[in-house]
Amino acid sequence: NSQKSGFGRNGKSWLGDSYKNIYLSIALSSTMLKNHISPFYYQACSVLAVQASLFLYLSPDMIRIKYPNDIYIRQNMSWKKISGILIQTEYIGSHLESVIIGIGLNVFQQEYHETIKDKAISLSQILDDDDHVVIQSLQSSILSNLFEYLECDEQDIYKLWCNALNIIGKEITIVNTGESAIVESIGNNGTLHVIQDNKKLYIDNGDSIYYDLN
Repeated sequence: NSQKSGFGRNGKSWLGDSYKNIYLSIALSSTMLKNHISPFYYQACSVLAVQASLFLYLSPDMIRIKYPNDIYIRQNMSWKKISGILIQTEYIGSHLESVIIGIGLNVFQQEYHETIKDKAISLSQILDDDDHVVIQSLQSSILSNLFEYLECDEQDIYKLWCNALNIIGKEITIVNTGESAIVESIGNNGTLHVIQDNKKLYIDNGDSIYYDLN
């Protein structure tokens, strides 16, 4: 119902009011991980699960997955972030021992920190009528979808995730240099393979790039 020390990638915070959003952590022990050894698999299953639950309220053309696992919603002509997912892993040697899936989803949030107020949005801010939105039901839907996806083969999840991203062939801008590149393909581990001035680069950090979500 509330969260005091929420965080995201690269030391960023995840903030929100109590009883207005979904703050969800799912811990998977080694006995639940089956043969899936790539953290990317759990990342992809999670973002697909949240996207599928949002389809109950919004049309597909209003929802985008931004590489690798943020969800954006279209408001008028701009895209704003509604959900973020963070995967934490624990290894013993080379063996994946546990996975914690953290999901943050803005449901009824109305005000945001100064640094993100123009970039964030909640479900209630986009719906004409949010009376039928119940946080517990939405959370149950996410969990149901997640565990259904976790039963799928890694290659099937990979294909679904790649199709949902719709990033192959797109031009991206690398944040720290301002230079452009073209996404050529996506590796089986979720890494973007991009071409820049006839050189191939590999990108696995979504915060290091931006691109048009349309």
